[in-house]
Amino acid sequence: MREAELLELINRIEKVRSIPYACQEAVDILTASKDHVAASVHLLDARCDRLDAVAYSKHPPGSFRLPKSGSFLWRTLDKGVVRTVELPCARGYEQGMPQALRALVVPILSGKTRWGLLVVESSNPGDFSEEDALFCRLIASILGTAINQRKMEERLSANLKTLSERNRQNKLLLDVSLELFSCKDRDKLFENFVRSIYTNLGYDKVYLFLRDEPSSPVSLAACRGKAVSAEVIDELLGEEKGLTGRALRTGMPALSNDVTQDPDYFLDDKQTRSEMAVPVKYGETLWGVLVIDEYHKDAFRKEDLQVASILCSHLAVVLDNIEYFRRLERGLELREALHEIVTTAASETDMVSLCSRVALYLREKTKYSLVEIAAVVDERKGWTRIIASSRPEAVKPGFLDDRNKMLRQGGGGLVGQAVRTRSIVYAPDVSRSEQYVCLDERTLSEVDVPILFGERLFGVLCAESHRTGAFSEEDIKCLTILARHLGVLWAHLELLDQTMAKSLKDELTGLWNRRFLYEKLNEELDRTRRYKTGFSIVMIDLADFKDVNDKYGHPEGDRVLVEISDYLSRSMRESDSFFRYGGDEFIALLPEAGNAEVMTIMERIEKEMACKTWGEKKVSISADFGTASCPCDGTDAESLIRVADLRLYEAKRKRKFYKNGG
Repeated sequence: MREAELLELINRIEKVRSIPYACQEAVDILTASKDHVAASVHLLDARCDRLDAVAYSKHPPGSFRLPKSGSFLWRTLDKGVVRTVELPCARGYEQGMPQALRALVVPILSGKTRWGLLVVESSNPGDFSEEDALFCRLIASILGTAINQRKMEERLSANLKTLSERNRQNKLLLDVSLELFSCKDRDKLFENFVRSIYTNLGYDKVYLFLRDEPSSPVSLAACRGKAVSAEVIDELLGEEKGLTGRALRTGMPALSNDVTQDPDYFLDDKQTRSEMAVPVKYGETLWGVLVIDEYHKDAFRKEDLQVASILCSHLAVVLDNIEYFRRLERGLELREALHEIVTTAASETDMVSLCSRVALYLREKTKYSLVEIAAVVDERKGWTRIIASSRPEAVKPGFLDDRNKMLRQGGGGLVGQAVRTRSIVYAPDVSRSEQYVCLDERTLSEVDVPILFGERLFGVLCAESHRTGAFSEEDIKCLTILARHLGVLWAHLELLDQTMAKSLKDELTGLWNRRFLYEKLNEELDRTRRYKTGFSIVMIDLADFKDVNDKYGHPEGDRVLVEISDYLSRSMRESDSFFRYGGDEFIALLPEAGNAEVMTIMERIEKEMACKTWGEKKVSISADFGTASCPCDGTDAESLIRVADLRLYEAKRKRKFYKNGG
């Protein structure tokens, strides 16, 4: 195997930022010192359904743009397998090198994604041995990984623009994540990491102490704010003094909001009043510690420690990946599972989807018969809920529910044991385990790895095999690393979900707000179009609510509004969604409800409201409402709301007419 050329290609690709340049480096490596060989790379343009030649060496390809067809190249890409062809008589193949006698076509893949083709032509009839084909496949694999990473960076950049209005901590998480996963220079990476925290969060001092390798001593990697002397660093690190030393000794965060009262605090700056030291830790490897100082007391909240912990976990994952790729370059020991987890982190915003991708990927790339990921429901009882499975039947409604029911009835199984003990459970022969619950009669061995982030247990990564003793020490180590990656991502996505949910709630009533209403309406419209169903909305207006504010004041009006909104939201069906549209107007979204069912619900609410009083002043309030149903009243959000609003106006007009004796 030509390891030197592969390493050279990896090094070259890391230095270029453009996908076409990376492709050019690949074909140059392939054809170097080989006059009888020409190579080209054709990438798929999914928007135009076309293969475009983006790089070539020695001879231009036979076609620079190849629309979707049944040609040899398109058939090879669709099948995703390496193929050779004898020239020049091959049908549907446009030859580039005039004197070429054979061609080798290799798909450029990354997981299930087909990026394009690597085409190699030769005038030597004896070319393309098994070793040649393997070398070209490795070239294509490296190229596919590089393309995937560039695409990931592009998606991250796009996501950053979309989320730029979020709170500063969330923005920092995205900024630093982008920097961590894209920066190749270690020293620049550390400087940018510290600068981002210092600039975005406005702390007085930020220090990052790290090891160069897992076994090397800790040293200062980067800092912002007041400089710290070499003598102080020696005492902090060499003698493990202060909160920094405590975090290094214990591997746990150390926080003091009044350092004058903390016996562990090491005085290096008389102005410091609050300090936080967060370990940069990945699994059992303690890479170092992030230290943040503030010049006032009570500077740090629980959320500040949470964000710092997630940032340090991200950094630790990246440091471990850098160490891993060091080993990869030394021995070309590709461990695609870890790489897939890292690339998935940028493209998935839903934990269930992420876990499903991980389970399917592991099943495809390993000897494991089944991979499942379960979320913790009750840690004390060991109850879990399977949220992702590599089994094809997992997409069928009720399949995972049935498996969860069987697992619960059996006491939780080995998965439950892993939850209760927070430790890896390995059964080389499940027939000898009293805890094992049989969900697949072919399973002979099983390993379950807890998914943890700090003290939080999120779930369990479970792998099964149809062989006894199937899991080696290296298998368990790899699954443990993957579980730790999942723990970091789970915590990150959960924080993003919480922030997103907060931005979609009305501050006064706690109901979903107008912005989320339009998102849910568009989701329901898509579902209606897909499954040919329907739904209804109800616009509700509190009658003469302005009189309450005018007579009793806005604080009392707010109390009344909160009580009524709580009553209305609880009066709907469990499947319904309830939103504050603005002021004293609300909108209810009722999936798969027709006009008759909606009228029944609203008539019940009208009768109940007539018997109720609200707030401290016990005021009576009625409500007007207008309905609209999809598809009969409209097939877009604006049309449905307009119809409901018109019917609400008519209901108000009639009520006032009858009230005035009309």
